[in-house]
Amino acid sequence: MAIKLVPLTKAFPKSGYDTNKERSHFFAHAGVEYLLAYEDLLKQEEASGHKFYVELPLLHMTLELLIKAHASLIDESFNPKQYRHQTKNILKDYADEINEFKLIIENPDKIALIEQLEEAWKYLRYGEMAFSCEGKDIHLAKNLAIELVETYHKKTRIPFFAHHFPTRP
Repeated sequence: MAIKLVPLTKAFPKSGYDTNKERSHFFAHAGVEYLLAYEDLLKQEEASGHKFYVELPLLHMTLELLIKAHASLIDESFNPKQYRHQTKNILKDYADEINEFKLIIENPDKIALIEQLEEAWKYLRYGEMAFSCEGKDIHLAKNLAIELVETYHKKTRIPFFAHHFPTRP
C-alpha cells in the first residue's frame, strides 16, 4: 500500500485552490476536523482515565488552522508557511484587520492560552514533557475554537456544524 499526496491545484486544475480565499476554506474545514478529533479524544480519556499527550497539540492545531483560515480569507498575499506554528504572531499581525484577532490579543487569558499551546506544540508532540491543565483552560480553548468557526461561518456562509445547514421539512 502506498499513500499518495497530490496538490489540490493538480488534482482539481482551475478550481481556484491556488488562491488564499479558497485555501482559507480548507484551513477552516481542517480546523473543524481537528476539533472533532479532539472531542473524540476527550471521550477516550473519560472512558480510560488516561491523559493523552496529543491533547494539547490537537488543540493548538485546531486554533492554528482556524486562525490561518481567517487571515488567508482577507489577505490574498498571506503566507501560512511563513508563520509556521506561531499563531500569536498571526494574531498580532492581523489584529487591525480582523476583529476576532484583536479581541483575542486584548484578552489576557486567551493570549496566555495561545502562548501555552504553542509551547505544548513544540514539546509534547515529541514526548519531551509531561503536562497538566485545568478544565477552565480546556473549555477556553474549545470555546475559542468554536467562536472562530462561528465567525468564519458568518463571513463565508460555509457550513461546518449541523446548525449551519438549512433544516428540511
